[in-house]
Amino acid sequence: MLRSDAPMNSLQYSVVLQDWTEDDIKLKIDFKDPLQVSQGDMSDSIKIKVVQPSLFVSAVSGKSLQAEDSALKSASIPRQLPKGIVEEELV
Repeated sequence: MLRSDAPMNSLQYSVVLQDWTEDDIKLKIDFKDPLQVSQGDMSDSIKIKVVQPSLFVSAVSGKSLQAEDSALKSASIPRQLPKGIVEEELV
């Protein structure tokens, strides 16, 4: 959800699957221009929904993800560093 001062069409991104285990899935959102994220006084937020929860089946129980569990919580997106800059190197 766009709440910052950036125009909606400036927030181009791709989603990268970083890890998938029987316990969780880790995704990375790679913004084309990270400096456009969360500009101004309000942070942008993101909400991810699993469109086909039946595709996610537990290796332990054999049960699939339930529809009510397919909507994940929203998260606020902090301002981003320019591409190529690593936060740990700034200290």
